[in-house]
Amino acid sequence: MATSVSLGGLLAGLKIADISSMLVMDNFAEYFSVQMCLKKGLIVSFLTLGCFLGSVAVGPLASKMSRKQTLAFAGVTTMVGVGLELGAVNLFMFLCARIISGFGIGVLSATVPMYMTEISHKTIRGRMISLLQLSMTFGIMAAYWINTGFNNVESSSFQWRGVFMTQLIICILFTGSVAIMPESPKWLAAKGKSDQVIKSLTKLRGAHYQDEDIINEARDIEAEVRTENYKKTSYFSLITQQYRRLTLGVLLQVFKQLTGVSTILYYIVYIVKEANITPKTGVFVAASMVGVVGFISTIPAVMYIDKFGRRNILLFGSFGSTICHLGIVVTCLYGGAWNINDKYGYYNPTCAWTGLVFMYIFLFFYSVSWGPIGWIYPPEIFSTNMRAKATSITTATNWLMTSLVGFITPFVLNRLGWGLYLIYGGCMFFSIIFVWAFCPETKGKSFIQIEAEFTSAILVRNMKSS
Repeated sequence: MATSVSLGGLLAGLKIADISSMLVMDNFAEYFSVQMCLKKGLIVSFLTLGCFLGSVAVGPLASKMSRKQTLAFAGVTTMVGVGLELGAVNLFMFLCARIISGFGIGVLSATVPMYMTEISHKTIRGRMISLLQLSMTFGIMAAYWINTGFNNVESSSFQWRGVFMTQLIICILFTGSVAIMPESPKWLAAKGKSDQVIKSLTKLRGAHYQDEDIINEARDIEAEVRTENYKKTSYFSLITQQYRRLTLGVLLQVFKQLTGVSTILYYIVYIVKEANITPKTGVFVAASMVGVVGFISTIPAVMYIDKFGRRNILLFGSFGSTICHLGIVVTCLYGGAWNINDKYGYYNPTCAWTGLVFMYIFLFFYSVSWGPIGWIYPPEIFSTNMRAKATSITTATNWLMTSLVGFITPFVLNRLGWGLYLIYGGCMFFSIIFVWAFCPETKGKSFIQIEAEFTSAILVRNMKSS
């Protein structure tokens, strides 16, 4: 199970970060003529546009298909898209392929947190779901270094096609691994397959099917599902019955992208290149360190997320991110400017390196907080009967915001320069107020206890168990 989730996260991470280095690869830039900001924005945003469409589709898909079938569908779709990217002969074909592979990643990214929420025991639920973020950050790190290696291939389209060959192998491994995954016991109970619930729990918990804890957990799941089956599960019911939770989940994803992480992940190579602080090979290495920092920083999140709780970690991440963005603004004010090509960059090497360090530190704060909790929190706060539809909406919001940020960054960065980081810093300051006031703690709580949180006052400080 953990292997399958890790492969899925690895695949998502490889796709998220693959284009950052490609945009400055000589053969790729020449082959698709991507010198214009518009083309750069389209290539970046078409993947995330596909992710948005895929996550929207999860609502109806995961309600009719099993969680395993939905994940298998995601793997096959991504495989087709990556294959088309590998064989692309023009920009139109490449953009279409990006949407298809993005669609698969969107389905995967919405289904895995939902699946992990339903199969995990409440005491380790946060750690289990955060495995997705850990494997994604490993994939992002791997993508930067893979691209760095293939960049040494001169005057050949294998410089970038080789990257997609690597992704195709991971697609095949992930799709094959889904076959050995146990089905979600909550999905089985919701479909009236009571005899298979205990079998699934036995496989998940590594216990005997007559174990008392297994039997009691199966009874609790079936009782919860029976209660929820009396409630309507349409999108209209979701909006009218759980509007507070839906609003909270959507705003959480909006703030997650307003951290500025997509600007750094997608354009770090471009940012370092325009800073003129290192030779071309050094540009790729400096950018690749973004992946290293992100991966290493996610490890403590996996270890301690069920100890310190969601709220405290989000507040910690927001505060640190605010400081880092303001630090980048200061370095830009002292050492940044627009060059003769009307592109914003640093002219002072000391300020440039200091700004890069602030970006690394920001990635630490993001990776221990908003990164993993953005996947953990939304599926935790929704009831089982609403989870598929609600998670598809919150995940779609994440990818829609990612697509928007990815598309406009080249334009905004060249127009506003340091102003872009000031906007991100301001958004992170407001996220502190948002989390403190409206996000209840879910650490170690059963779904019944979480349900009770949302029957009390809107402000967290007035809630019963906060």
